[in-house]
Amino acid sequence: MTKSDSQPNSARNPSQTPEQSFPKTDKTIEKGMGSRIFVVFAIGILALFMLLFVLVPISAFAYFQIYGIIVPGVSLGDLELGGLTWQQAKEGLDLVYVIDPELTLTDGERN
Repeated sequence: MTKSDSQPNSARNPSQTPEQSFPKTDKTIEKGMGSRIFVVFAIGILALFMLLFVLVPISAFAYFQIYGIIVPGVSLGDLELGGLTWQQAKEGLDLVYVIDPELTLTDGERN
């Protein structure tokens, strides 16, 4: 053990008192820290709203476009088309609304 190890802190540097040798622990918030916390909080809320009100509808739209599904709630007359693919909807419309491809014209005397 050396001589400097056995001496207390005040003996090593006589110009410092024991109160000065340790950093002060101030529990108050620094000036401007409250506004920084508010800005971070506001950015977090903005990101949450963006996620909910922008990304979710865009994702839903993309899902229906990619898989070719008609969005729920779409109907034609009594035929509910929502949730069907375009091909299924076409087949359903062909069964319900049969359109005769032949057209008969009558002018009174001729057909």
